[in-house]
Amino acid sequence: MKKVLIIFVLIFLSFSTFIFGTFLNNEPIINKAQIRSITDISPTSLLIEKQVQEKTSQDKQVQEKTSQDNSFHHIPENVIFKEKIIKEENLKVPNKIEHPTKVIHDCISECTEITEPGYYELCGDIDASYLVEYYAVCIDILSDNVEIDGKGYLMTGRISGRPEAIRIRNRNYVSIHNVDTIFFSEVIGIFNSSNIHVYNNFFNEPGDGIMLAGRNNVIENNTILDGFCGINVIGESNNITNNVILKHTYGIYIYGVNNSYVFNNTVIDNRYGAIFLTHGASNNVISDNYITSRGQYTGIKIRFSSNNNTIKNNVIDNNYHGITISHESNYNNITNNSIKNNNRTGIILSDLVEGNNIISNDIQNNTNGILMDLIARSVFKNNIINRNKENGIYCGRGTYNIFEENIVCFNNKSGDGLYTDVYNELISYTNVWVGNTCRSSFPSDLCENICLQVTPESRKTLKPGSFDSSAFGSTTIKE
Repeated sequence: MKKVLIIFVLIFLSFSTFIFGTFLNNEPIINKAQIRSITDISPTSLLIEKQVQEKTSQDKQVQEKTSQDNSFHHIPENVIFKEKIIKEENLKVPNKIEHPTKVIHDCISECTEITEPGYYELCGDIDASYLVEYYAVCIDILSDNVEIDGKGYLMTGRISGRPEAIRIRNRNYVSIHNVDTIFFSEVIGIFNSSNIHVYNNFFNEPGDGIMLAGRNNVIENNTILDGFCGINVIGESNNITNNVILKHTYGIYIYGVNNSYVFNNTVIDNRYGAIFLTHGASNNVISDNYITSRGQYTGIKIRFSSNNNTIKNNVIDNNYHGITISHESNYNNITNNSIKNNNRTGIILSDLVEGNNIISNDIQNNTNGILMDLIARSVFKNNIINRNKENGIYCGRGTYNIFEENIVCFNNKSGDGLYTDVYNELISYTNVWVGNTCRSSFPSDLCENICLQVTPESRKTLKPGSFDSSAFGSTTIKE
């Protein structure tokens, strides 16, 4: 009986110590589920990443191969642009990371400096809220050939001040994965470093998720929430793949750098641009991304002399504008994108741009399809531009632009049941119109083929470059 009583007393004291200790210390218990509730993300939104990653079996095969040989995602060695005025550019594949052996060099349980190569693990949550100095850093990596496995533990910073969770400066071959963070001004800062691999992390930050100021690095499979800039790219030849980036001022911000590859990311509700190329950002490839913002913000912005970029195979749905090209940004290729349901315009070209190629895009159900002003020597070919609320194509001031074999139908339906698909201002008389299917209000001779009645059978032929008037049964414009 005495033994039973003693055991009961010990259990009671242990339980009381835990309860009172928690309340006296007043330490919040934060986990990943609570972080997600803070950002107010619905389960549907969180599933988008999986849906986008599984779009095609080819993507899966590439990812599986990458996982097996521990190398970076493939980047095409050569990107050959269609127009002769655009030079061929090479994109180099970042080198394979040589991970150190899986022998735990040290277990990290608090802020520290890493000065020796090796494999490190977090062995518990890390509280860095005491870092009050600007740009103070919690984990400072001062060695090459380092791998950090966060094991899903949480690093907590502070909203005031500018603490940095992990800093990598002047390093080579570093991997960071399975780290969760909250309340850091900058989660991972990569400066003058190469062959850095940041993957499978969960960041919720008021500042930048990742500052990428090195070259030949890979950022993949991260979820980055609710800050100023999801990924800030100011270094060249980087690979940004399969990330989910939500609710930032800028989603992916590419400033003045070349040869980066942005592939298969999900970018949602980013205020000043989901993907923003600016100040001479050139020769980059933006491919296979899903971009949406509930009709509020622009999908892809290209501005201030950002040239020779390739924007292809993206789904840009339900934004304010789909794609904007402006301020002397020239020779960009916009191809095979789905640009639909945007609140204002599918594609805008303006402010002294030239030599851009808008080819084989599906531009439907926007307010305007394509709107242009102050542009020259650009090519618009094989696009489907249908059922936009106002203009299919609106040409402001422009010279020597070519419009060839576009299907521009059923735009801007008026009260009499007719459509105004193309409007070409008189000042744009030097533009060339060849083989387009549309109905033009001014002048009236821009369209060689008239949009005819669409039936289920004929709809199958309504593809760029394959218009067959014999498949249509009437000359009356109907839906």
